[in-house]
Amino acid sequence: ALPPPPPPPAPPPPARASVAAELTMGGYSAASFGEKERDDFVRAVAYYLGVDANAVTITGYDDGTSENRRRRLSEESGGLRVRFVVDVSDTDVANEVATAFTDTTTPSATTLQESLYIMGLRQITAISVSVPVLAAPPPSPPSPPPPPPSPPS
Repeated sequence: ALPPPPPPPAPPPPARASVAAELTMGGYSAASFGEKERDDFVRAVAYYLGVDANAVTITGYDDGTSENRRRRLSEESGGLRVRFVVDVSDTDVANEVATAFTDTTTPSATTLQESLYIMGLRQITAISVSVPVLAAPPPSPPSPPPPPPSPPS
């Protein structure tokens, strides 16, 4: 007799961890970072990390020169700062994602800058990534305190 077919794969578990990062891209500004460019950015980050595009969320972006002009890290021309979050299933994956952004010694199949270019962001002149921050999911809300005892009558 044939063994029963394997059960269908379970849907992916809800995200239990996330990685927040900030990427500065030379060649773009907040004005030129439209809806198509934002879609391309999300798809490129997902492609680079090997995650679903739904796991990548842009949380904000601005021209890197507008604020913190004194803090010139290595931003010769400023560029566009894009803040984003990658939701992952657990902290192990979160650590891998964080490593993918910071460890430039391991040659990956494509670099992040190549991924951005492949997905349509062709004006990029340079990129730099801030140190990613691992975040666990928000804790569940605390249970409400018990009602105060009623005063004796």
